[in-house]
Amino acid sequence: RHLDPAALESPALATSNAAREVLRIGDIIEAMLAGLLTVIRTNDARLARELRRMDDDVDALYEAIKLYLTQLGREALEERDARRWAEIISFTINMEHMGDIIERMLDDLIEKKIAERREFSEAGMQEICDMHARVVANLRLGMNVFLNGDLKSAQRLLATKVELRKLQQQSADSHPNRL
Repeated sequence: RHLDPAALESPALATSNAAREVLRIGDIIEAMLAGLLTVIRTNDARLARELRRMDDDVDALYEAIKLYLTQLGREALEERDARRWAEIISFTINMEHMGDIIERMLDDLIEKKIAERREFSEAGMQEICDMHARVVANLRLGMNVFLNGDLKSAQRLLATKVELRKLQQQSADSHPNRL
């Protein structure tokens, strides 16, 4: 949508256009995450299938951005533009990977939870909600870091990733006790 081929003549404009499209991917990922929690709570198979289709939009944007930036080329760019080019590619790959992870989670929910009509315990659901809130906050913080390059936000993002890993391990450790 914003990947204007004419903008390829201006690296700064082209990378800005690509960055805007990456933020669109982030918005889709955030919507998928919101829907994922609803599916976990309600076992809504129809919503799960709709969210899986949203990953197709993520994949299409990923391919378009990658192709666009490849047309721009990195070799002829000045250092600042080349660094931004690499940041955009890296963030785009990470966003696409998140979409794939959510899609796999939805597949698992459809196959193992919805089809079997299973529910999480109250404690398990609370852990999921806590983890979900942190993941969404982390996504938003990551998008802010991508957009603004703020060092303090980047440091906070790294710290929250460590916290998320610890929370994930605690949840994995406590799960067998609830069973």
